[in-house]
Amino acid sequence: MAHGDFHRGLQHNSQIQRSEFAQRGVFGRMFPTLDVQEFDDALLERLAAKMRDNSGGEDNATIPAGYTFLGQFIDHDMTFDPTSSLERQNDPEAIYNFRTPLLELDSVYGSGPGVSPHLYDQSEFGKLLIGQDSAGAPESDLPRNLQGTAIIGDPRNDENLIVSQLHLAFLKFHNRVLAKLKADVPSLADPQDRFREAQRIVRWHYQWLIVEEFLPRILSKDTYGQIFKKDSQNNIVEVNIEFLHFYNDPFIPIEFAVAAYRFGHSMVRPGYSVNQNFSVPLFGAPNAPSLNPRTIQNAANISGAGVSATLLNPLWSIDWSRFFELGPQHTKVGANLPQTQVVDASTILPGGQITVSVPQLSKKIDSKLSGSLFSLPGADPNDIRASLAFRNLKRGAVFSLPWGQNVADAILKNPSQKLTKAQLDLTDSNGPIQFPADRVPLWYYILREAEVKGKGKHLGPVGGRIVGEVFAALLLHDPKSYLAQQPGWQPNENVPIRLTTANTFTVGDFLNFASS
Repeated sequence: MAHGDFHRGLQHNSQIQRSEFAQRGVFGRMFPTLDVQEFDDALLERLAAKMRDNSGGEDNATIPAGYTFLGQFIDHDMTFDPTSSLERQNDPEAIYNFRTPLLELDSVYGSGPGVSPHLYDQSEFGKLLIGQDSAGAPESDLPRNLQGTAIIGDPRNDENLIVSQLHLAFLKFHNRVLAKLKADVPSLADPQDRFREAQRIVRWHYQWLIVEEFLPRILSKDTYGQIFKKDSQNNIVEVNIEFLHFYNDPFIPIEFAVAAYRFGHSMVRPGYSVNQNFSVPLFGAPNAPSLNPRTIQNAANISGAGVSATLLNPLWSIDWSRFFELGPQHTKVGANLPQTQVVDASTILPGGQITVSVPQLSKKIDSKLSGSLFSLPGADPNDIRASLAFRNLKRGAVFSLPWGQNVADAILKNPSQKLTKAQLDLTDSNGPIQFPADRVPLWYYILREAEVKGKGKHLGPVGGRIVGEVFAALLLHDPKSYLAQQPGWQPNENVPIRLTTANTFTVGDFLNFASS
């Protein structure tokens, strides 16, 4: 997803040095021995321009819009480099990832109550700090300082309203688990033991959501089944990883970070219906409503007299039923709305209304990006080099990624599965885009593969295999994950409290329990 790169520039760098052995805490390569292809900037500019979609794009009926932002949250949980942005380094083995490349929610927990006390409520050991909104309602916003800066483990989780509120849901979820353990499990009388158990329960349910909800949405059934082997009871009995090998400790492959996991950019809508009050564009003019929490706080037409500009206006609280399939049983986190609803869209369409689906849907995973991603804040909308499409393509070239067909040859058992020249669709209004030997950037190949092979509903066999194996490998190499300790685990097994009434767990269950 890498949505944190929306606002970052890109500088030209020289050839990337490549090594086969990656060390702990660094980015590395999934296919270190594959040759790479140099791409001319002029070709990348034409390809980027071709990827622009001003029509709004096609909806993906199988993936609600919330999964776009859940993917962003997960991305922030895996990687964080506060001192060196990707575009300022030319060697992925030299980019230190200050966040452990594991799925353990350290973006929420930091380094724990002892090392990161600013993230915790000092009234009770292990309880996470939560803020109030501008109306004084408790537990309704991220904790913030007097200037409105969020006090959280990863500042990127306050870059847009949806991820900000999703982070808030994780804070609340942990505190609810901690409170339930205190009330229902007297054997956990020691506060430190209680915190550790609450953290384990939260992490395992989070990892379950990734394996059982997120990945099945974005991978094809075949690719998912090739990686996660299950028995008749839906228990994972084997995890098959063929291409990602950690010679030392876990790392994030740049084929994943710079190409495959950026599939989420094509899923982004031009704007979103936040709740029954507002629909907003992804990006807006200064001091106009958008998904940026600061523009929401400061927009004069919605803040109201006497409302603090440093706290969330309660009018902007997320209605999660517009982003996830909650079901009629989840009345605490969203009204039982009809499948479509007419809402005010004046902040997207001046003076207009739109009809939105409930939940809203993501856009198809394809080779088109919303026009809003070609008009990034502070960038010239007429400069194709300032667009997210060009930045992604150029970043792949800077990091000397292998070209798309090269990776496809390495992954695919059946060569007929590889995209043909016609399927790659390398023609714009000026004629054919003549890439050398018809080789294309890996990111474009993966998006086009999803469009052709997955009909825009999910990733194809190359992109899906990269994404699926990275998640599976990170979980297997985390000795505390449920997949490493108990791969057949189901929710409510080996935990002293029940979070659901059945041995399953969905995003709806997560949000409902968080708001209980």
